[in-house]
Formats: sequence, structure tokens, C-alpha cells
Amino acid sequence: MIDQIRLRPWPIHGFAVIFLGVGLWALIGGLNEIDGWLAQYRELMPQFPWDRDWVIVALSARFSIICIPVIAIWGFRSVVARVLVCAFTLIPLMGMIRQFGEALDGLGWGAFAGGGLLVVGCAPLYLPSARAWFAPEPPDQVAVFE
Repeated sequence: MIDQIRLRPWPIHGFAVIFLGVGLWALIGGLNEIDGWLAQYRELMPQFPWDRDWVIVALSARFSIICIPVIAIWGFRSVVARVLVCAFTLIPLMGMIRQFGEALDGLGWGAFAGGGLLVVGCAPLYLPSARAWFAPEPPDQVAVFE
């Protein structure tokens, strides 16, 4: 098992560390501001009986959503997950550009930094060593008939 972990190139490890770091940062930040999230969720979905416990469940679900593609890429070498992660990274990037264009006064620097880290974390997935790691393994050249 340890040998399989060591076979992964550093960009794959870097991607996993960055994405899990951003996810943990968002989870811990959300847990520190449960009342703010509670108000936001009650405003967005008033039909659901939000309380502090459900906010914790929702914040944990957000963290789980970040963990799933990390496991798919780091653990299972999923090319589809690599493409989807990079495609969905464009959403926070567009939000950052919109926020930056509107005004720097109300800019949430935490969200800005988190979105930027996601973009930086996605970039190593396309470095040459990561591309070689994602490439399909060549079939064994076993002669069927000799």
C-alpha cells in the first residue's frame, strides 16, 4: 500500500492537500459562524425547519462533496473526475472575477482566497508527470499463440 502511495507523482499529492485544505478551512470557518449560516439557510430555504444541527449537517455535506473527487482522483485515478473538478473550479473563478469587478470594499477575502486555491490546486492535475500517471497502462505484450 505504501509503495502505491509513493508511485503517485507530487502534483497528485499537491492537488489532494490543497483541495482537502480548502475543504477543511471552509468547514471550520462555517462551524465558527453557525448562526450566520443558519440565517442564510433559513432565508434560502424557509420551507425547511433549519436549526443548528441541520446547519452542521449541511456544512459537513459540503466538506464531503469536496472529499469525493479527491478520493476519485487520488485513490482511483479517475480521468472523468479530473475533468469535472477542473470544470467545476471555473464556477468559483467566475465568482471571484465578478466580485473583483464589482468592488473591493465588500470582497470576502476568505472566499476569494479559497476560490483561488481551488484554481491553483486544479492546475497540477495537468502537469506532465500527472498526465503520465493518468495515462492508461499499456496492455501486457503476451503472445497468445506461439
